[in-house]
Amino acid sequence: MPFEGFGRFPQNGKKFRVVGVDTFANEDWLEGDFDTKENAMKHAQERGGTMLKMYVYDEKGKHVGEAGDF
Repeated sequence: MPFEGFGRFPQNGKKFRVVGVDTFANEDWLEGDFDTKENAMKHAQERGGTMLKMYVYDEKGKHVGEAGDF
């Protein structure tokens, strides 16, 4: 389900969005929107892992961080 119903831009006044990608199953999903980069990165680092990438985007849709391994 690549980007069905979501994109890189956070909603509801949030500043950062985390998108999860399973590099083995070739699936992606919305992890959540966050008020601060620190909270978004903490969530990404907690959820990322082997073949599970977490990408962090700012309110302009710019990639600002990531966690996990391919």
